Amino acid sequence: MAGCRGRWQGWGAGSCFRHVWELVYKDTHLFCSFPMKGRAAEAMYQIFMSLTFVAAAGMFGWIAAASAKGTLQRNRFVGYRTRLTQHSDAAWAAAHKASVDYSWAAAFLSAVIAAGMAITSIETGTIICLVGCLLLTIVVLRGAWIANRAAAEVAGE
Repeated sequence: MAGCRGRWQGWGAGSCFRHVWELVYKDTHLFCSFPMKGRAAEAMYQIFMSLTFVAAAGMFGWIAAASAKGTLQRNRFVGYRTRLTQHSDAAWAAAHKASVDYSWAAAFLSAVIAAGMAITSIETGTIICLVGCLLLTIVVLRGAWIANRAAAEVAGE
């Protein structure tokens, strides 16, 4: 990336966070063509991340509601899509019915992250985002494990 003045060179595992922090917090040049500095960059970052997590909360909430009602049909886009959950419509329904609590938890956690990003400082919001993403990953993976186990019971494996 020629126009980035060397920002993208030499990224090691230890310096990755520092580079991202400098890019977003100190002097944001998103994609090397959108210069913003100071509070404007912080506000754009917080708005973008908050809206991303609002969308995630809506998606997880819709999946949870459809799973609870039994109207989430087997598809290629949303839901726990493993070999066992895709085995049959009955396995799909059982999997999502069993993991509906984890889908609601993911929706709630995404909403909390969005609120935390919107109402706190950039530093606190970034920490909320990082910790929240870790917790969200754990919740979704646990839900997938529960869903897979329920689908295995229905599939007879």
